[in-house]
Amino acid sequence: QTIIVSADKAGTFSKAEDFQGMTIGAQAASLQENLCNNQLKDIAQIDLYKAIDDAVLALKTGKIDGVAVAEGNGKAIIANNPDLASIFPLTRLPKTT
Repeated sequence: QTIIVSADKAGTFSKAEDFQGMTIGAQAASLQENLCNNQLKDIAQIDLYKAIDDAVLALKTGKIDGVAVAEGNGKAIIANNPDLASIFPLTRLPKTT
């Protein structure tokens, strides 16, 4: 599990709190939704999408700041969208508090 963001912002995230006030997209009824709700619920807004492609489009158009995806999906999305980057495993998202 990972979060993808715009490639130009990839270096600005190293811990959960770095998403403070941001919006993260996830596919509804997915493991990524569950992980976001457990790890980011008090930090970022979680927007749910029926299809991950819709979340990626929202990211690319600036409507959200990141998309939580399965690692394999993330690799495929980044391969087709060089303007996006994976930042860290969502399953091991460090928190400082």
